[in-house]
Formats: sequence, C-alpha cells, structure tokens
Amino acid sequence: MFKRLLPLFGIGLFAGCGSGANPPGQGKPQSERMPRFEVHVGDSERARLPFKIVNVYEKRSPSSEAPYHVEGGEWTYFDCQTPDDPPAVFTVGVRTKPRASDLPARWGEAFLIVADRQAGEKFIKSFGARFAGTVPPAAERSFSPSPLPINTSFFGENLNRETPGGFSGQGGGWTATKWFPTADERDAEVYFNYNAEAREGEFSEKDADYADDLLAIWASALRDGPKREPVEGPSR
Repeated sequence: MFKRLLPLFGIGLFAGCGSGANPPGQGKPQSERMPRFEVHVGDSERARLPFKIVNVYEKRSPSSEAPYHVEGGEWTYFDCQTPDDPPAVFTVGVRTKPRASDLPARWGEAFLIVADRQAGEKFIKSFGARFAGTVPPAAERSFSPSPLPINTSFFGENLNRETPGGFSGQGGGWTATKWFPTADERDAEVYFNYNAEAREGEFSEKDADYADDLLAIWASALRDGPKREPVEGPSR
C-alpha cells in the first residue's frame, strides 16, 4: 500500500534543502535550523486547486447524517468552494491526533464531503482541470453521499507561506498537512493546506504520478459509489 510512499516523516525539510539563496536559519547547526515543509524544487509549477473557506465550525464531532457533523468534540469542519463559475462546493473535517513522538509530523484524520452526486461531479471536474490526470467516466452504480475518511500527516500550524511554495516559520496562519486517500484498492497522496483566519486553502500536488489515482478515488467516493463485488448465489 502507498506504493510511492517515502518515509512518512521525512517530509519536514530543513533550511538549506531545495532552491533559493540564504534560506531561513542559515549558519546555524542543522538541528537548530527552521523546518520547512513542502519545499518546491525545480522550475516546473506544482498543480494546485485553491479554494475559499466560507464557513468554519469548531469543536465538532462526525455524524452519519447531513451535514455529517454535530456540536461537541475535537474536529473542525470547513464549508469550501472553488473559484470556478459555478463553484464546486464541498466540506472538509479535520482532526489532529496528539503528537506521539518528537518526529516533525504527526498523524491526523480528515473527511471529504459533498452533498450529492452533482456536487461530487463538479469537484472532480474542478480537480481534473488543474491536476494532469484522467477523469474516469461515470459508472452506472447507485450512489449515496457519505463522508470519505482519509488518514493524514500534520506538519505544522500558524506557518508562513513561502513565495516559491512551501511553508516555514510562525505567524502566517497556515496549517500544512498531507492526505492519503484510498478507495477501490487505489491509494494516493496530496497536500491539503488551509488558513482558517484568512478563509483560504488549497490542494497541492505531491507527485504528478498520483493524479490518475486521485481522480479515480474522488470519482468512486464522491460520484459513483464504491465498486461492489458480485454476490454469489447459494451453491446447489
């Protein structure tokens, strides 16, 4: 599983990695340099799907009924929309588990939610227009909307956004995470970053090779419903 997954917690790159002159903390021992996350190396531009956060719901818990969260708990939910006309509308729930060690990242959880098949189709098209993957054709299966659970890595919060891409320092308001969505025996990775105070966020490409898998996962979970194995009749 996670066939292209590098060691999970080797993501926090330290100053001096990547490109650019005079990185933060230059001249200090490496152990004391400011950690940097999602450092972009090279000239190619990373695929991104930006979105606007229109509502924030704090101290929530997951629920099995729409809008799929209720009062009380450790989760935060966002109602989001993409810059398309008309926009793709979706909801995200996030929760970060306590730090288990002094590694630079820690595990978390997320939910990706759409209201119905039409909303899922808009999200998939919006994502596919920015990530260079193939949108699967719609499947003729019954679909009932439900939150897609996703394991995540949490890198840091209240981070500054760097001009060429990536995050570092403190005081910028950004939370940096990476998602590991799975469905129908496919797995993928994508960065998910947000600034609740500024009401903005983004999906950001981890690796272009994940695009097809991401679009297939979104299609299964948000539009088509999961594949179901045929049910065998009783033996005679």
